[in-house]
Amino acid sequence: MAHIQIDDNEPRRSYDVGAPQTAFVIPFPFFSAADIRCSVGGLELASDGFSVTGAGQSAGGSLVLATPAANTVVTIWRDVAIKRTSDFPDSGPLRVSVLNTDLDRLTAINQQLNDKLNRSLRLPDGDKTVNVALPPASLRAGRLFGFDSEGNLVAIPGPPEVAVTGTVPVAAERGVVARTLAQHLGTRLTIYDAGCLANGANDDAPALALFFATTVRKGGTLTVPWDAKLYLGSSVTIPRNWTLEGLGGNQGVTNNATESYYDRGAQVKLGPGATLRHGGNGGVVDLLVIRAGLVQPVPNVATAALLVSQFSGTAIECTGEDVTVRNCLILGHAVGIDSKGKARTKVLDCGVDCHFGINISGGWDINRLERCHVWPYMTATTPGVHAGSESSHGPLRRNAAGIDFNSDSGGNCDWSTAIDCFVYGHPIAFSQRNVSNVSFVRCQADYGSPNTGSLRGYSITGTTTYAALINCTGIAQATCVYVETTGGASADNGVRIIGGIWAASSFNIFIANGAAIVQGNQFYSGPVGVLFGSGAEPGSIIGNYFQGVADPIVIDGLVANKTEILGNSYDGVAEAEPNRLNTPLRVARAIDLEAASAPANQKFARWHNSNDEVTLQLVTDDYTTADPVYRIIKSGAFASTHQFYIGVTNQLEIGATNIRPNAHILPYGTGIFNLGGPSNLFLQLYAYSGTINTSDEEQKQDRAPIDDALLDAWADVSWCLYRMRDAVAEKGDAARIHSGAIAQQVHAALEAKGIDGFRYGLLCRDEVFEEVFEDRETENGPRKVLVERRPLGLRWGLRYTECFVVEAAYQRRRADRLEGGLADLAQRVAALESQPPSSVG
Repeated sequence: MAHIQIDDNEPRRSYDVGAPQTAFVIPFPFFSAADIRCSVGGLELASDGFSVTGAGQSAGGSLVLATPAANTVVTIWRDVAIKRTSDFPDSGPLRVSVLNTDLDRLTAINQQLNDKLNRSLRLPDGDKTVNVALPPASLRAGRLFGFDSEGNLVAIPGPPEVAVTGTVPVAAERGVVARTLAQHLGTRLTIYDAGCLANGANDDAPALALFFATTVRKGGTLTVPWDAKLYLGSSVTIPRNWTLEGLGGNQGVTNNATESYYDRGAQVKLGPGATLRHGGNGGVVDLLVIRAGLVQPVPNVATAALLVSQFSGTAIECTGEDVTVRNCLILGHAVGIDSKGKARTKVLDCGVDCHFGINISGGWDINRLERCHVWPYMTATTPGVHAGSESSHGPLRRNAAGIDFNSDSGGNCDWSTAIDCFVYGHPIAFSQRNVSNVSFVRCQADYGSPNTGSLRGYSITGTTTYAALINCTGIAQATCVYVETTGGASADNGVRIIGGIWAASSFNIFIANGAAIVQGNQFYSGPVGVLFGSGAEPGSIIGNYFQGVADPIVIDGLVANKTEILGNSYDGVAEAEPNRLNTPLRVARAIDLEAASAPANQKFARWHNSNDEVTLQLVTDDYTTADPVYRIIKSGAFASTHQFYIGVTNQLEIGATNIRPNAHILPYGTGIFNLGGPSNLFLQLYAYSGTINTSDEEQKQDRAPIDDALLDAWADVSWCLYRMRDAVAEKGDAARIHSGAIAQQVHAALEAKGIDGFRYGLLCRDEVFEEVFEDRETENGPRKVLVERRPLGLRWGLRYTECFVVEAAYQRRRADRLEGGLADLAQRVAALESQPPSSVG
C-alpha cells in the first residue's frame, strides 16, 4: 500500500442537501473502502447503499449513493478498525513502508477517537474532577440522568412508565399508543421530570429551583401527580408564566381523628420557614399546601389545641402580578395566601385553615376572591370539638382575620371583590382597611358559642371609601358590621350595607365613624340593631326588618339631624305611639334644637333667657306641664360651671367634677346592666356597708353540694401578696401591698385537674380596649369624640365572693376530715385504755 499523508483534518463531513444528489467528496484520507461509513437523515446506510473511490490517497476520495438524497443531511465519517495487522521480526531488515502505514493508522484512529470524544458529554477543562460514571443498572433502571449539588452524575426518578427505548406506552380506550419521550414531555411535564423525588421526606426544593433556573422553556405547566408528595425545605419561587398544578390534591379528610392530611396526594409540604412563591402570570392549582411538623391525626380536644398552636409561616406569596390560586386546600400556616401588593391576584374555590386566611395586601388593580372557604378543616371533625363550651370550641377558633383587603404592601386594592366566600371562627371574618371600591357579595361570617374572641364579622376601617356589603350574612359575631372610616364624608363614598342578614350578640351594625347606607337588611338578635355613633356622617336607615332586637335603631344626638330613617318594620319589639313607624328610635344624646319647641313625638323644647343662661327642658307626655324632667343649665355666657339636673327636685346633679345623686340610683330592670366594664374600671368603691347579693331560692336552680372534684382542684390554688403595677409606677415604694390570688394561676390549677373555672363562675376573661378621644368642633360646639377603640388584649379577673365560698367549703371539708380523724383516734385510745393491763413474764 502506498504511503499517505495524515493531516490535521476532522475525519467527518456533513452535507446539507437540497436538490437530489448522489456524489459527495470525502475530504480526508482513508485506507480502504471498508473504513468509510455514511448516514442519510440520521440513518446509517448499509455497505451496499453507497460506493467509495480514492482509498490510500492523501487528498481523500469520493462517495456515490446508490439512491439520490434530497432535502436532508448526508454525513460521511472514517471508522478505521482498531486492530494490528503487521508484525516486526526481532532481526532483519525494517520494512519502512509497513511502519509508515501502521503509524498512519494509529494517527487516523486517534483522530476518530478525538472526534467521538468531542461529540460526547464531557467535563469542561476548567472543572474540578467529579464522578460522571453511570450508576449500576439496578439503580438507573427507569430513571433519568441528572446532577447533584456538586455536579456529580446521579440517577433521578423519571416517569415510571418510560422504557429504555425512549417510548412511553399510553393506555387509550382503543388500545395502546407508543409516543416518544419528547412527545410525552411536550404534553405533560411532571415534578419527577424536574428531578424531584416527591416522597414527602427528601428535600425537593434544590431540584425544583434548579429546574426552573435551567429550563429553556419560557413557561408551561408543571404537574404534581396524585401519588406525589413534594417537600420543600426552603422557599421556592415559581417563575412567571409557569403553573404548578396538582391532580386532585384539594380534598379534605372526613374524620380528623383517624385520617392524616399527610396521606393525601398532590401535596406540597412546606418545611420550617419555607414559602411557595409565584412570580406572576401563572398559578397554583389543585394542590394540598400544608405545613410540615403538624400533629396528625387529631383524636381529641387536647391534640386539636396543640395542632392549632403549631400553625406557622406563610403558605403562598405573590412576587408578581396576575397570580391565580385555584382549587387548593391550604392548611396549617400562620398566613394562608399573601398577595404582597401585587395586582390582579385571584383566589378561586380554595379551602383555607390558617390563623390568617387570605391577605390581599394592596395593589392598584382588580383582585378577585370567589367561593373561598376559610374554615377549621383540621379540627372540625375531631371528637369533642364543637360549639357549646369554652374548651370544646377553642380548637375551632383562629387568631387573625379570615379575609383581609388592606394597603399594607402599597396600593388600595381598587375595584376588588370577595364573592360567595365563607369564614368561620376568626376574630375578624372579613376586613377592609385603607382601601377603595372593595365589595363583599353574598359572603358569610360565622362563629360558634361561646363567641369568646369574636370581634367583628365585617370590619371597615381607616381611609376606606366606596365599600359595599351586598346580601352578606353575619351570625354569632360580637359585632356583625363595624364601620370606622375617615375616607368619606358623604353617603355616596361611604359604606353601603344592603340586603344582609344579621344576628349578633352585641351590636349588629355599628357606624362609629363615616358615612353609611343601611337598607333592606334583616336583624334577628342582639341588644342593638343599627347604631350611628357620634362620628357618623350623613346616612340612611331604610326598609329594614327587626325581629327580637331590643334597640333596633340608636342614633347619637350629634348626627340625628344628618340621618334619614324611613320605612323600617318591627316584630317582637315593644312599640310606642305616636312614633310607631320608627319606634323604638333611641337618640343617644339630646339634640340642640333651634326651634322654640319641638314636635310632640320628640318632646323637646329649647330657649334662651335674658341672662344668656341656656336651658333645655324635656317635658312629660302632658306637653303643657310646667314641671321639667331634665334641665341643662350654663350660668352666664362665660361661666365655667355646667350642671345637668334630672327631676324637679334635682335628684341627680352632674357638675364639672362630681355626679351627686339626691335619690336612689336604680337600674332599669334587674340583672341587666353593669357598673363599669372590662375597659372602664372604677378605681375604688367606698360604701357604708357591704354589698347584698341575691340569694333567694326562687331565683336559683340546679342546686347541689360543692363537688369534691372542684375542692380537690382548689387545693392547688395559692394565695399571695402583690402590688399593682400602675400603683408602683405612680407611687413607687409607697404603693400598697395587697393579698389575693392570680387569675391565670387559678385557671392553670383548676384546668390541670380538668375543672373549667369559667364554668363555675370563678374566673373572668374579657377583651379590653384603650378608648381614644379627640377634641372636635361640632354643630353644638367643641366636644370630645371617641375616635378609636384600640384592642389591648385580654384582662383576667376573679369573682372573689365565689372564690371565698369555694375556699370556705375547702377549709370546712378539711376541718370535717380532721375532726373525723381525731374522733376515730379518740375511740382507738379509749378502746386501748379499757383493756386490762397485760401480764409481764
